[in-house]
Amino acid sequence: MQPNEIIEVLNRPISQELLARNVTRLAYVAKDGTPRNVPIAFT
Repeated sequence: MQPNEIIEVLNRPISQELLARNVTRLAYVAKDGTPRNVPIAFT
């Protein structure tokens, strides 16, 4: 990605909402077909 593309993505309302939080969640489907939801804290 080019720097201007990164800035565009980070300035989107949903990006701003996610960046304002200190915990997010990573959701995916495991190899056995079960859903997984992992909380991730960041600073």
